[in-house]
Parts: sequence; structure tokens; C-alpha cells
Amino acid sequence: MSRFAYESMVTELRKRVTILETMIDVLDMEQTVREVEGYIRRKEPLHLIGVNSDKINMLRENDRLKKIVNECGIINADGASVVLAGRYLGKPLPERVAGIDLMMRLVRVAAQEGYAIYLLGAEQTVVEATADVLAEKYRQLKICGFRNGYFSQDEWDDIAAQISQSGAQIVF
Repeated sequence: MSRFAYESMVTELRKRVTILETMIDVLDMEQTVREVEGYIRRKEPLHLIGVNSDKINMLRENDRLKKIVNECGIINADGASVVLAGRYLGKPLPERVAGIDLMMRLVRVAAQEGYAIYLLGAEQTVVEATADVLAEKYRQLKICGFRNGYFSQDEWDDIAAQISQSGAQIVF
């Protein structure tokens, strides 16, 4: 069995638990990074999200958001309270996978492996400063674009096309 076939099988068999109608993958940081790399190598799109107790409470009142989150390819426990709730409910999660920590691990992997990244969000000065800091820290990092997070819904298609054409393999 090829490595890619094995990784696809592992992804399909990955365990998820449900806490208050929110699905969460039973993954630690290392497993999450390996999963993300598998998606990149297979050139498969992935929507990854981390949920904390605030987000889980929001999902209980917003069916559209609940659908979006529960359909993500990877859903991490991004809060100690979620990990504790899992233990209490008999649905143990291995650890908190904090979004910023995961981002920094993936940036490091991107620099090492030559994956191109795109930064989307925040104010223009913040996203520019983030790009500068990452480029300084990771000299081999390919930042193929960045954009602030302030735009209207009628701009979504154009922005999505720009990101797609940028060659980004990871969008933060």
C-alpha cells in the first residue's frame, strides 16, 4: 500500500466525538500537522477549524454556522474547557490544539517543505506586519500573498480567485 493510500485511509477512519452537537476530531498537535500535510500532498482542499466553548455555544444558536463547522475536514479542540468537557462526558480528547500554535507549526512546516502560504484577515497594517515578521523568522517561507479581512460579500468571488491564482497551498 502506498503512503498516500495509507494516509487517505487513516483520514477516513479518524475518530470524532460529538460535544453539544459539535463534532471534534480526536487529534493532538502532531497528528493534526500530519493530517494537514497529507491533504497538501494529495492536493485536496481542507477547511480546518478550532472550536472552544464560546464557539460551541454559538453553534447551538446558529444552524448555518453549526453546519459549516461540522462539515470541516478537521475540527480541533481549541480550548482547555473543551478537553475537560470531553473527559467529563467520557469522550476524551488528547489535548488542546490552540489555533495560533497550530498556525506557527504549519508556518514552520511550510518553510521547511516549500509550501506557499497566503495570509487573509485583520487590518491591512496587521496582515502586512505579520507577513514581515514571518518572512524575517522563516527566510525560506514562500508568502504568495496577503490581504486584509475587510471586504463585502460581493467581493468574495474575486478574492477567492486571487487566492486560487496565487499558488497558495495553505491559507491562514
